[in-house]
Amino acid sequence: AISCAGKLFSAGITAAPDLFLSLQAWSRSNCDPPLGDAELLDIATRAAATFEPAVDTTVSPDWTTPEAEAVETAEDVAGEINDILREPGLSAKNPGGKTEREKEHLICLIIHKHLKANGKLFNCGNVATFVDNKKREIIQITKGNPHFARLLMRYGVFPADKLTMAIGMFLGGIATTAAENTIYAMSFYNRDKHILYVNEYEGNFLKIDGTGAVTRMRNGDDNMLFSDGKDSQCEPLAAELADVRSQAILCGPLSLDSGPGLIKSEILDTINYSEDGIGKESSQLILLLCILALYFPERIPSMPQTFLLGQGASMKTSLAVKVGKLIQGPKFAARPATDDVKELKDMAISLPFLVLDEANQVRKLTNALKVIATGGIDHRRELYTTAEMRCTPYQARIWMTANTDSLTNETITSRLMIIDAAARTEAEPYCSEHYLVWSEDERNAIWTELVGRLSAAM
Repeated sequence: AISCAGKLFSAGITAAPDLFLSLQAWSRSNCDPPLGDAELLDIATRAAATFEPAVDTTVSPDWTTPEAEAVETAEDVAGEINDILREPGLSAKNPGGKTEREKEHLICLIIHKHLKANGKLFNCGNVATFVDNKKREIIQITKGNPHFARLLMRYGVFPADKLTMAIGMFLGGIATTAAENTIYAMSFYNRDKHILYVNEYEGNFLKIDGTGAVTRMRNGDDNMLFSDGKDSQCEPLAAELADVRSQAILCGPLSLDSGPGLIKSEILDTINYSEDGIGKESSQLILLLCILALYFPERIPSMPQTFLLGQGASMKTSLAVKVGKLIQGPKFAARPATDDVKELKDMAISLPFLVLDEANQVRKLTNALKVIATGGIDHRRELYTTAEMRCTPYQARIWMTANTDSLTNETITSRLMIIDAAARTEAEPYCSEHYLVWSEDERNAIWTELVGRLSAAM
């Protein structure tokens, strides 16, 4: 039977479920009595694992292979699974029936086969991660993940079913040999190839090469994976690529007076700048540099956190929030500064950009902020097996606001880029909301300028 499995594999029958069914037919014709399903299933599983070629993690996944054009639908697979579950089990009256364990194994193999035919499986920080061919949606296979639950429901497997745990553990084990990858929230700069990748959410991202050329790509292209932004309430962005090219030529990355000037007028001019410090022009240049630096954490190993300091109603929080609304969308809001380290770390692995408001006692956050600023990795058990730890890099870029100066620790101040906001001079200062209303087109116009400046910076 093992020799037969090798011949079947050489003939192109490589998936464990297909090997099992072919071995079943061979056994009935050549063995007396036929081999049991448990033995055949074990041979098929081991043969598929033994003969399967090693994954080349340096090659970008091919999303247009014939395998990707699968004819069998999820509904077809759901029907197969129901047929397997309805089959009479092993008993004295039915010696050829399958045990519950054998049925469970076969269902895991069938679902894995269909997933492989319709997408790619990655190992992202010890987490099995599925990316489908059509929508390029990223689904991480972890306990309680509603996206994974929805995926299994397509196959007729519900969250409370015993099969859910078995399938999750099976796919987690399979993913240990899959291509290793990382899901990026906001951007990734490839230092070796001098290429910047920038997330636009909903499965799209921009590739900016060393010449400044900008190309829109889809999740999985160039072997890059980006969060779709839904869990962190990010709205999609869409830079006008024709305008990006012209702006990259006309404006320098740090020239405030070149290009459309929307970043200056819509964001940087929100606050008054204290003349007691470095003044308006220098402060705006630093803030523009801080905005561009948000997209180059790999180039700046210890990213300083921008710290806006000023009295109440100076609009400092409005400026920081506008940066967040540009990056993430209209639902972005500042979050109260917390001295709960776990809460801060949770936000730092789930959000691309974070504004901590009223961070007047920043010393309580010192150690956590240092780890986040230097690109540390969060370790926790959230998998279907406790043998492995889920490893997630801290990706949030953090800005803070405060109205009192508690920066007495040199270790803290060396990691902050401090900008002084002056008091408002109007008789009736605008309310914060006045500065925070952009239409989708206006946001994309500002985004287009920012992408142009990123392109010029390359």
